[in-house]
Amino acid sequence: MTLSVLRHVAVATKPLAIALAIASAFSSSSFAQTTQEKSLSPVLVTATRTPQSVKEVVSDYLVITAEEIARSGQISLTDLLQQKRGIELTRNGGIGNTASVFIRGAANYQSIVLIDGVRIGSSASGGATWETIPLSQIDHVEIVYGPLSSLYGADAMGGVIQIFTRQGDGAPRANVSVGVGSYGTRNIDVGVSGSTSGDIKLRYALQVARESADGFSASKPGAGTFTYNPDKDGYKRESASGQLGLTVANGHELGLVFLQSRLDAQFDAGLGLDDRMVQKLENIALFSKNQLTQTWKSQFQIAQTADKNHTDASYGVSDIDTKQTHLSWQNDVAIGNDVLQMILERREEKLDSTNANLVGKRITNSVA
Repeated sequence: MTLSVLRHVAVATKPLAIALAIASAFSSSSFAQTTQEKSLSPVLVTATRTPQSVKEVVSDYLVITAEEIARSGQISLTDLLQQKRGIELTRNGGIGNTASVFIRGAANYQSIVLIDGVRIGSSASGGATWETIPLSQIDHVEIVYGPLSSLYGADAMGGVIQIFTRQGDGAPRANVSVGVGSYGTRNIDVGVSGSTSGDIKLRYALQVARESADGFSASKPGAGTFTYNPDKDGYKRESASGQLGLTVANGHELGLVFLQSRLDAQFDAGLGLDDRMVQKLENIALFSKNQLTQTWKSQFQIAQTADKNHTDASYGVSDIDTKQTHLSWQNDVAIGNDVLQMILERREEKLDSTNANLVGKRITNSVA
């Protein structure tokens, strides 16, 4: 994929001018409108790959809570991140157009992005396709600044951003949110979450969302003949995420997490054609968490991610598809006040493209 113009964006879209939020909660016997603030326990996962009290975290970090996301008024993850220290953003137009995030000046491909512990990104660009990640599916975000190569590999030079989707717990609850705003922005998301009780416990959460905007022109007259197009460049994004966790015995849980997103966005590459890009993000993982002894915790995970990009522009049609398969086995053994951590990982990458120079495979095995 080739993009003609890349410019720094301070504020790409205005906050929603009008917002209507409808929240509903239900129990097994009745429905009632409730408001519930979810507080995060004071732990951080990303800095050490295991829950750790924030008082003990040595790395520089930042947590964006669910409440902060709701108060921000933002409808894209990149605009939310741009408000945080140490993060810069470039984007080719408005929301939905190709974006890059720089942590402390490191290139987009020099930072790692995880969704519920699973690495995402394009093997062609080396970095995450930020525009496909829907903010509506996110519960909270952890940002750890600085090199974490010993835990996440050589690409974690600028830092690691981990995105956590919504989890279910407690009585069944439903939520509905509807919003409209400037530039023809419209969004709706619906979800349900909760858990059962008893020795065998089932946690569940499911969230679906749709958002769109008419947008504005992604280029200015001075951009040149092969870039400028005065038409509006809007987008449409549809997404779904879910989590299932089954506690089969005390300290033993089996589960599944997934996130899917489809983005159809317009951009400018000259007059005469409605240039557009369709991107898909698919992420699914199966995991087993086991407390084998009082001091030994084990977690095994198998995951598959897909990053698909189809571009139809004045300069041609192209496809770039990345498929990654991840295997991970992490063991944490408590030794007094310390933790001995042993990690085995395997990552298989397959890249297909209409450009023969981009086709290839790679396997990375790691031990830490």
